[in-house]
Amino acid sequence: MNSSLTRIAVGVLALVAIAAGSSARAQATIDQNKAVNGSITPGDAPGFPITLSQRGSYKLTGNLVVPPATGAILITASDVSIDLNGFTITGPNTCTGYGATVSCAASGPTKGIEAAVGVTDVQVRNGAVDGFEVAALWLNQRSTVDRVKSRFNKGYAIVVRGDSSVGNSVVERNGIGGVYSEGGLVFDTIASGNGSYGIVVANPADGALLRNNVATHNGIHGLSGQAIRITYMDNQANKNDLQNIATGNLATSALLPGNVCNGGPC
Repeated sequence: MNSSLTRIAVGVLALVAIAAGSSARAQATIDQNKAVNGSITPGDAPGFPITLSQRGSYKLTGNLVVPPATGAILITASDVSIDLNGFTITGPNTCTGYGATVSCAASGPTKGIEAAVGVTDVQVRNGAVDGFEVAALWLNQRSTVDRVKSRFNKGYAIVVRGDSSVGNSVVERNGIGGVYSEGGLVFDTIASGNGSYGIVVANPADGALLRNNVATHNGIHGLSGQAIRITYMDNQANKNDLQNIATGNLATSALLPGNVCNGGPC
């Protein structure tokens, strides 16, 4: 084989090796037994929380039941994708009541899936995370949450920092609220029966879009805009105790005509 063909062959083999490594990461799986045994990624000690220290894709292959006073998954590397694969992560917290009457137990400052400080670009999709104290999902900038159901958390169900997206999700009967976003997009999400807020866009957000969400029977606000330059588009907010849509500084935001409150224009 001449030198040119040798270099090409070596290059192809290198690409195959890289692809194989990527595929291996894409196939990484998590279940209760693996959580108990540890070593899902380097530095992952036996038991909870599971530590994901390498970028890549992870998939649940069964439900996870998390003991008291601990979280489920701690992410310490950016660019991690978690496919819940239709399964549920269940924490120790419980809540009773609905809307303003929600009351939740305390089990220590636990978070379900948590991105460590400085960890960004996390994706969580396609399953349920229930029963944690601070939040079910606690994610940083440029994160994506899609098709997640979350209930019975003492704080919020989903917390994301700036430039993040939350969509196609259901957040209900959480002690404080459903979604807490510091800017980006929240769409096609149902927030119902939460103790205070359905969906909040909070400071330091500077620009956000709330589109086609449904917020009902929350204890204070359905949609709560606590930052500037928020656009409200085609949302429905009904029977929230204090305000259906609290726009904050409407001079810098846009409440478009397609929004519906209690069956009429907002």
